[in-house]
Amino acid sequence: MKKGHYDNHSGQAEDPAEASAAGYYQRVNHLEKILDKMVDAFVYCHVIYQDGRASDLIHDVINEAYRKLTGLNDVVGRRLTEVMPGIAESNPEFFERLLKVADTGIPDKFDIHLEELGKWFSNTVYCPEKGTLVAIFNEITEKKRVELIIKNNKEQFKAIIKAANVGTWDWDIPSGRVICNERWFDIVGYRSEELEPVSIQTWIDLVHPEDLKESTRQLQQHFNGESEDYTMECRMRHKNGQWIWVLTSGKVLERTPEGKPVRMLGTHYDITRHKRAEEELKKSEARFRTLFNSASSIQVLIDPDTGRILDANQTAVNWYGWPIDEMKRMSAGDFNMMAPEAVIDSLAKVSAGQHNIFAGRHRLADGSVRDVEVYRNLVEIDGKPVVHVIIHDITERKSAENALIESEERFRNMFEGHSAIMIVVDPDTGNIVDANEAAATFYGWSVSELRRMHISVLNIESREFIQREFQKWEHLNQRSMTFRHRRADGSVRDVEIFAKKIRLKGKELIYDIVHDVTSRKRMEMVNRYRIRLLNIADKYPAVKLLQKTLDHAEKVTGSTVGFCHFVNDDQDSLTQQAWSTNTLLNMCSADGTGLHYSLDKAGVWADAARLKKPVIHNDYASHSDRKGMPEGHAEVKREMVIPIIRDKKVVAVLGLGNKPTDYDSEDVDLVVLLANQIWDIIAKKIVDENQKQLQTQLEHAKKMEMVGQLAAGITHEINNPLNFLVLNNEMLKYHFTDICDLIASFRRTIVNAEAFPELADEVRQLMNKEKELDIEMLLDDIPNILDDQKRGLQRISAITQSMRGYSFKNPLNSIIASDFSRLVNEVVAIVKTESIYDADIDLKLENIPMVQCNPSQINQVLLNLILNGVHAIKSEKRNTRGKVTVKTWSADGQVFCSVKDDGPGVAEEIRDKIFSPFFTTREPGQGTGLGLSISYDIIVNKHNGKIVLDCPQDGGAVFTFSLPINH
Repeated sequence: MKKGHYDNHSGQAEDPAEASAAGYYQRVNHLEKILDKMVDAFVYCHVIYQDGRASDLIHDVINEAYRKLTGLNDVVGRRLTEVMPGIAESNPEFFERLLKVADTGIPDKFDIHLEELGKWFSNTVYCPEKGTLVAIFNEITEKKRVELIIKNNKEQFKAIIKAANVGTWDWDIPSGRVICNERWFDIVGYRSEELEPVSIQTWIDLVHPEDLKESTRQLQQHFNGESEDYTMECRMRHKNGQWIWVLTSGKVLERTPEGKPVRMLGTHYDITRHKRAEEELKKSEARFRTLFNSASSIQVLIDPDTGRILDANQTAVNWYGWPIDEMKRMSAGDFNMMAPEAVIDSLAKVSAGQHNIFAGRHRLADGSVRDVEVYRNLVEIDGKPVVHVIIHDITERKSAENALIESEERFRNMFEGHSAIMIVVDPDTGNIVDANEAAATFYGWSVSELRRMHISVLNIESREFIQREFQKWEHLNQRSMTFRHRRADGSVRDVEIFAKKIRLKGKELIYDIVHDVTSRKRMEMVNRYRIRLLNIADKYPAVKLLQKTLDHAEKVTGSTVGFCHFVNDDQDSLTQQAWSTNTLLNMCSADGTGLHYSLDKAGVWADAARLKKPVIHNDYASHSDRKGMPEGHAEVKREMVIPIIRDKKVVAVLGLGNKPTDYDSEDVDLVVLLANQIWDIIAKKIVDENQKQLQTQLEHAKKMEMVGQLAAGITHEINNPLNFLVLNNEMLKYHFTDICDLIASFRRTIVNAEAFPELADEVRQLMNKEKELDIEMLLDDIPNILDDQKRGLQRISAITQSMRGYSFKNPLNSIIASDFSRLVNEVVAIVKTESIYDADIDLKLENIPMVQCNPSQINQVLLNLILNGVHAIKSEKRNTRGKVTVKTWSADGQVFCSVKDDGPGVAEEIRDKIFSPFFTTREPGQGTGLGLSISYDIIVNKHNGKIVLDCPQDGGAVFTFSLPINH
């Protein structure tokens, strides 16, 4: 653990203050020891603030577990961004969560994968006091890996039953009823309705009588608990009358408390072909044994694990000189001149598919040693891998070769005419001394041109690197190497070089035999990329995985343009899906996202989908059938397009363009291999995303339907008392007029009554009562009260009418002529309550024609856009009210509607994600991230319209959508 020094050099405190300090240091040392004993990593940091907010952390204290888990040393006193450069960009979520705890003081606990360290960690972070931060974490990389394996296994298991072509059965034992899948019926050649209802009697009727007894016996053993499961091979009668072989397996999954079986599940697998194959295999093994024993070549069978000789033919017995029984007690190391452990290692390479042909030396029974050429292959005998070895005695040939090497003229004849690519290089200068015709054919330069070249013209590495490679020959006589070589046409190939130091005319030269291993390297590259794609599939959406694949295909082929289109099930229409990163950034500004068009309107590149085979156009400009490019599209010089086919249907086409050199069949093979390797990963990702989005949209639609039903119900319930209140309000106004007339009559009577002394007291009491009640004020206020009440009732009536219009009574996908302005007013009436304290809603509605649309869906879009604007203004928590402006107009057969707010706007880095499903800028729990996604689907997919986002420089956001007047 990194810590300060707190030593008391005197060994004894001189005064109480020093004694207290010594006690403090002792407690600190004790605490440090505790921290160093912790299994979990511990780090204590202090916070660096900038403009009042946390911006970075400085390590103050760490324990030993921190160093072990992270592999980081010397971090105390250094910033987090210094210890792990780029952490804010590679793991922004991790960096932001740490700073958030420092800012808010609220503890956090989370799992995170740190790209910088390549590990998963479980983190607990808290803030002991302002300006400090403590993190306790441990590594969970293995746990995450296991979780991913479990998840993949579950998904794979669901597909296994279908992919394995297995019939399944579910037997309710007390009733005898059996439930089978469709494959079970296919195996015996029936349709399900021909045999249903299926029972155990159905099985008895179909199974071969000779197998039924054994099946019953094994089944009873399983019922009695004498076997773990029930498995046997039996014959069943096919509908066509033939007997087929079936492997049936099952297990009791449910028993009564007394142990009696209740339910049993199992599978049927058609093994007829396997049974026939077994018979053929037995015949094949007999033929192999005959060929093996009678062959004139030396042949032995060896156990690859132990090196023990399992068998040898008569030719081997005669050549080695040991009897067959004695040879079977020997191992390969007994006659191979290599060390025994080297022999076992060499056999292991055969198991791994390597080193299958080599030359060596073998010892015979008489002690003589012979040069041999060994051909080995891994075969399976009785279910066990065995190395089949064919040995040629090349002792005489080796002698002849040695003599041939001594002769330069003989070497020249062999060198020049050999089909293998050969070059001779001077290690001191790097100049190519000689090359054969095979090298000239491969590289594309003549032999005389190659003899004037430096090796760096071929090798794409720097001269410094090549010189270092030549320096290694000082202590070597031969070696093998892999490089990348450039050819005359500019193409680059992967090569494996087997090199040997030779001496010609007194000078040491390097003799290279070059093998083109581009295809092998490409296969390895594709496999590595597939594994990489599997590892990141959970992190990225399908379109990003597709873009990464296009980027990779561009890189490995040297292209600069990459695209992918989906072909719909009708095999007649295309959907533009993805472009490579370079295409979007540098090669093409044409906007075609989401564009649908038929194959007959597509250019010559679509021949790949029409013909169901790859197409190459290395001179695109001269192609007579090409169709022009849209404005902003990159110039195409060369292109290669391959179809991706599943179940005899083209599901997508993947294209690459503008490779510096011509595309060839190897490019096609590479891209076909790459596409087929990764397509299933991407297709599965697309299905998962679509299912998730569809499920969420269905749930959202159900909620909106319930809202509509609730709105309709509330409107109905409010209207009845509302009508009663409106009627009573009018009646009160009518009766109040009568009361006013009556009071006027009373006042006239009182004035007249003053002339009668006997009524003076009563008149005075009435006049006092009128003053006490302030009748004049009541007569003035009551009409105003009734008018206010009337305006309130009118407002309630307007709201209920809007709710009635928003109650989603339109059938699904019904398109009717609608008054667009009325739709806007209905939504505004509803959202005014939400916006009353935060924003004013300003309407600028032009007189536009009726629009063919689904009014309920358009209401939903308007509601989403207006509420988004209100919530954006509300998020700023400002003291003044904001403004949301709704504007409509029409032009060119379209109606347009814009919803503009003066809120904070949308950050540029997330604008391209704003219509993506589940994307939201609100706090967790404040939004589903589906509002704009559903709005996009309603406008673009359901109404053939467009919707765009614009963020003016002066702030705010403007969502504008358009609809065709005639759908």
